Amino acid sequence: MIKYLPVIAAFFWLQSAQSQPQFTERSVAAGLSFIYEEMLLMGGGAAAFDFDNDGDEDLYVVGGGRHDVMFENDGTGNFTDVSEKYGISVLTKNSFTTSVTTGDIDNDGRREIFVGTVGPVGSASGFDRNLLLQFDSVSQQYKNIATQAGLYDASFCMGGHFFDVNHDGLLDLYVMNYVEKPGLITVDGELIAFDHECGRNRLYINTGKDFFTESASVYSLINDGCTLAATTSDIDMDGDADLLIANDFGKWLQPNELHKNNYPQASFTDVSATSKMNAQMYAMGIAAGDYDEDGDFDYYFTNIAQNQFFENNGNGTFTNKAPQLGLEDTYATDPAKYTTGWGTFFEDLNNDSYLDLFVANGYVNSAIDRDGLRQTDRLFLGNAAHTFDDRTVECGLFFEGLSRGAITADFNQDGKPDILTVTNDILFPGPVNFLQFYENISTDSNNWITFRLEGRKSNRDAYGAKVLLFSGGRKWLREVSGGSSHASQNSSEVHFGLGSLTKADSVQVFWPGAKMETFYQPAVREFHQIRQSEIREDVIAGPVVSENGFEIIFNPVTEEITIHYAGQQLRQVELLASDVMGRAFLQRNFLITNGQEKVFPVGNTGHFFFVSLKTREGVISRKFVRFK
Repeated sequence: MIKYLPVIAAFFWLQSAQSQPQFTERSVAAGLSFIYEEMLLMGGGAAAFDFDNDGDEDLYVVGGGRHDVMFENDGTGNFTDVSEKYGISVLTKNSFTTSVTTGDIDNDGRREIFVGTVGPVGSASGFDRNLLLQFDSVSQQYKNIATQAGLYDASFCMGGHFFDVNHDGLLDLYVMNYVEKPGLITVDGELIAFDHECGRNRLYINTGKDFFTESASVYSLINDGCTLAATTSDIDMDGDADLLIANDFGKWLQPNELHKNNYPQASFTDVSATSKMNAQMYAMGIAAGDYDEDGDFDYYFTNIAQNQFFENNGNGTFTNKAPQLGLEDTYATDPAKYTTGWGTFFEDLNNDSYLDLFVANGYVNSAIDRDGLRQTDRLFLGNAAHTFDDRTVECGLFFEGLSRGAITADFNQDGKPDILTVTNDILFPGPVNFLQFYENISTDSNNWITFRLEGRKSNRDAYGAKVLLFSGGRKWLREVSGGSSHASQNSSEVHFGLGSLTKADSVQVFWPGAKMETFYQPAVREFHQIRQSEIREDVIAGPVVSENGFEIIFNPVTEEITIHYAGQQLRQVELLASDVMGRAFLQRNFLITNGQEKVFPVGNTGHFFFVSLKTREGVISRKFVRFK
């Protein structure tokens, strides 16, 4: 058996080399002609999420000195600016916004939007409070609930990250703060070091009913670095969310940090030094992924020159493998100047079954380590040898500008992940620096599978869940994140490329704070909705559920669903019933008025099934269990 391994490896390498993805930039054609207005060359983020619950990924982009924008996706990767319609323009026009992340803090099926700010737009001085935007079903617009939610921090905020620190099913929020008071050290008029005072990061614990309590000191998370990115990940695979922090000016101030979650104790332990993750760098962004398929997560940090890639050794320590793998990305277009890396992510962009790495680069006018004015983003394709090749230009991704946030999502639902970067508004001669939207137009026949998770006992967004896919004797690991990259949030859909493999054997979902579930032989080249079977104690259970005037009644004898409505207005209703894998077996659209009932047969659909009713007020979604 051993003598055939080189041949097999060569076959997989050849397959990978032939699976080069192709992208085309179509921001203007897609309706995304928007420019981020910078301040001090900082900020610029985006979030991909389904804000209207219609099954495709929409887009929120911060505006900096102009109002933020919300783009509604029509399902084909073409967008409409709905900022005015949903009140986003008014809510954000007076704040200088830098970053965005989203999370369903009350588990009602609609995500809230956390927007980081620096200060007010215009002549006013000082820092401004961050925004927490929540959809109001009455006005059909968003409102800012930050103050009443207990988010009082006013600082130079560069991002937020949602995660469930204590496994209570409610999303908590970590807020990253940057420079509070600039400080410089000079000798004979030459700048030799930085001595900034940094804003302290915040940990807001969700106490329910849309209210948070600041608890960083309680959890031993005292951070004095100037943070530009943070994310959570299960670094030791013990089932809870650990915290990684990327700090700027690490050579002079606070290096990068890694804090181990001590759940069920309400505390973290700083393991930055013992884990060897305390790199002294200008850390800007973080990407997480199991690039070598060894069952744990590895982490890539962007920098001014010499990005670092920390391979997980499986024993609580990490080794920087960027030099060996050619991932330092040191020099700009001018080889005498450095690159400055910002947003970054892992994703299998060519569906060949190996993770690829994208890095967004852009000038920042560094005062000591000089970076180049002209820089290009990078795409490193992974392969069967678990190494990477720079294929940026060959894949159609050449952009010479000031990139910042970078995200990936399958915006047109074709199974091929797309890329979006937020660029700065300092213009070079030539085209205007709109958002860069790279649609994946690859024509290869590689297979893929995508999962959308919905927590019931865990938080509804399933942040912190790990997904393990088995096929062809291999296994791939993914993790659902509440924000990473730089100032941004990738799609929460869990995507796997399968190459030439034609079937998936099984998928395991490790829900945060709950039992693992296994699902067998999910179909490839499809999107699967997986709803957690366990429910929280505070979730209504039983055969009858009443909400917004609707009662959903399941009769296990006749195998029928009855929808009863007691309300004052005629309602247009979209009904969807699906099994535990998210496969729809009943879809109906109907009108219903006060006192009416609608009855639908469901047949034998298995032990668990789910029913959702979509109206203009929102979505009611419940689980039913057969007891027979």
